Amino acid sequence: MIKVATAAMVLVFLPLFAQDAQDSQCDQIVKVPIKMVTVAACPTSPEVTTEINGRQQSHAQAPPPTSIWLDKKFIGLNLFLWSATAYDAETTFSVIRNCPDCAEGNPLMRPFIKSGRLATYGFTAGLNSAAVYYGYRLRKNNQKLWWLPLIINGTIHTIAGSANLRFVF
Repeated sequence: MIKVATAAMVLVFLPLFAQDAQDSQCDQIVKVPIKMVTVAACPTSPEVTTEINGRQQSHAQAPPPTSIWLDKKFIGLNLFLWSATAYDAETTFSVIRNCPDCAEGNPLMRPFIKSGRLATYGFTAGLNSAAVYYGYRLRKNNQKLWWLPLIINGTIHTIAGSANLRFVF
């Protein structure tokens, strides 16, 4: 029982031991001996091999850490963009409901607004997804202005939604 618990702890903490060998492509296999248990793993391999009393067993290694591009800034800007889009769409629908003479001023969005919420959110989701993907690609390629497509798109929606408020109240 102690051997199994020790092997389980080694499997959990193996990435800490394997930090030195991560740059190599399995030229060096990391082996960690603990009493009668030997754990061997290649940092880039999804398998970890343990040897308990001469018997080898394979285990799946913990998944690699998340990518560096997915952080609080990226998630926060996405929240800003999608919230601004919902704000713009809902204030537009509120204006159209309260003002029978009002119409959508954006000729690109006009047919989607007339078709209803599903069409509007579907179209804007496609546009937002393109902006998010473009920002992701810029971020992944270490561009300094990766945040620009998200900020521009979100700001346009915020300004349009705020302009709608003068007709709502």
